[in-house]
Amino acid sequence: MISRSSLLSLFAAMLYLGSIQSHAMPIDLLLESNDDSGAGNELFLANFDGYQSLIDATINSSSFSQLNINSNFSSGGLAFDGSSYQLLLESDVDGNAGNEVFLASFDSFQSLLDGTVASSSFSQLNINPNFSAGGLAFDGSSYQLLLESDVDSGAGNEIFLAGFDSFQSLLDGTVASSSFSQLNINSNFSAGGLAFDGSSYQLLLESDMDSGAGNEIFLASFDDFQDLLDGIIADSSFSQLNINSNFSAGGLVAYVPDGPVEVPEPASWALLMFGLGTLMLRRRRTR
Repeated sequence: MISRSSLLSLFAAMLYLGSIQSHAMPIDLLLESNDDSGAGNELFLANFDGYQSLIDATINSSSFSQLNINSNFSSGGLAFDGSSYQLLLESDVDGNAGNEVFLASFDSFQSLLDGTVASSSFSQLNINPNFSAGGLAFDGSSYQLLLESDVDSGAGNEIFLAGFDSFQSLLDGTVASSSFSQLNINSNFSAGGLAFDGSSYQLLLESDMDSGAGNEIFLASFDDFQDLLDGIIADSSFSQLNINSNFSAGGLVAYVPDGPVEVPEPASWALLMFGLGTLMLRRRRTR
């Protein structure tokens, strides 16, 4: 007869297995129409269940939305810092004064869609006019700003990453010590967005040659911050996105999961076999 303690052990193992969940990581992709509509709504936001859906361009139902943004601005990046959305906007008229890049804050996702900027939170950034904004990410402790030189160096290092210790430092243009770095990115690509998903960095790159095939946007993954700086892409993680060629990439947000982490399938089966083995051993000893 199976003992009560054996049944409890097996039941606990089954409950643990039942609690294992596959955590889909939602992703927002900011797209900009290559045709200026002149109506303030040439920016669009598409939501995807995870990276594979992003690569396949399988958009969530009813989640392709126009943003109510003045058409005098282009998108330079999008980030979520845990409490609000930060949208980088670049004036389409070169002010040549180092402040043509602006940051708009939105208190909620709906406010972002509606273009309702939070009170007193539309700010000019003190960025050298020789650079354009290419992406913005919040990695949990600092803001990382992608900048692209407006002069093509032809050396694969025209993309730079600047780190800011706080939101105020980002507004003031006060770069953290030793954190303005060139990225080793092929000069045939421009930056289209940057995201941090809690474990790795995701970089959107756009080919400077319009292929006209809807796949000129690529996603590169980097296992850590140093790999991002060195241009060392993770294994098998440079992918073409099936995005209509009428759009350019304007930003990327990968939400850090706050639920259970997926346990690999072999480990799950090993745990179940261990529970069954323990049960059989106890049953044999009671005979």
